[in-house]
Amino acid sequence: MSLRHIALAAAFVVLTNTGWRIRRSLRALEEQVQAPDRYVDIGAQLHVVRRDPSGTEIFEGLPKMRVLRTHPGPDKAFGGIIDTKAECPRRVGRSLAPQQWYCSEDQEPVILHRDTAPIGSLALGGMGAGKTTSGAIWTYLRWLENLGRFAEGGITAPTNERLDLVLKEIFRTFPANWYTYQSSTGMITMCDGTLIRGVSTYRQSASQGSRIQGFNWWWWLGDELQDQIDEYTNIQARLRAKPDGRAKRLATATAKNSPDWRTLKSTMQTSGAWTVHSMPGPNSPSRAPTASPAIGCADP
Repeated sequence: MSLRHIALAAAFVVLTNTGWRIRRSLRALEEQVQAPDRYVDIGAQLHVVRRDPSGTEIFEGLPKMRVLRTHPGPDKAFGGIIDTKAECPRRVGRSLAPQQWYCSEDQEPVILHRDTAPIGSLALGGMGAGKTTSGAIWTYLRWLENLGRFAEGGITAPTNERLDLVLKEIFRTFPANWYTYQSSTGMITMCDGTLIRGVSTYRQSASQGSRIQGFNWWWWLGDELQDQIDEYTNIQARLRAKPDGRAKRLATATAKNSPDWRTLKSTMQTSGAWTVHSMPGPNSPSRAPTASPAIGCADP
């Protein structure tokens, strides 16, 4: 090989090595730029409040309130920072800027839904009782219980309009970097890969068949159950896939003078599988604006 060919080969190696280093640097830079999508703070605190004239003005223009307690604790938060790019998305640190949510004493047991409580919760209340907000925060906690398992939860409503209201409350409650939403399928994809499917159970006729056939859910939120009576049995069948057999369920309902609804409600109350909660409207607080999500890692 001539000296000229040797020189050209050496130059090629240098250039190739330089190009490789450049590409590696670009990849590292790209990873740094994409870091906010990788590490997501999904922390939240839930404050239980009661109206109190000697309390503080938590919400501008609304009656003063007193914080009774904070879940999971004053210096703690649900969730944390998760690594969404890990093979099995997992918590890697404590929350740095948890969302700040508020509820009444009536909403508290519905939202928390302890493992020691019956598998189902039936929340009864009128307009403004906070049922929809309770359902959104309840959904968040069910997500945390199944974090990184690539599970699917279900949300049903009797009409598309009602389903839109429930989904909008979830979007109002969850920061935008927690999820993506596909309107054509009604599917929410959380940042760890968990799926939440929204379905309207409305059928023009019995010949149409159930809209929820074939789905397998690990939890279920049902809006206005008094108008979904025909689908109740089908919905319960969708919840048999959870490995531990304890697919939690929350159904909200408004008073309705219907024999079928009275029968179903009575059956649920006496089954032992459901707890009935009364949620008077005047006790429901509004929510504070959510905190800006923080990105980063901390020691777990």
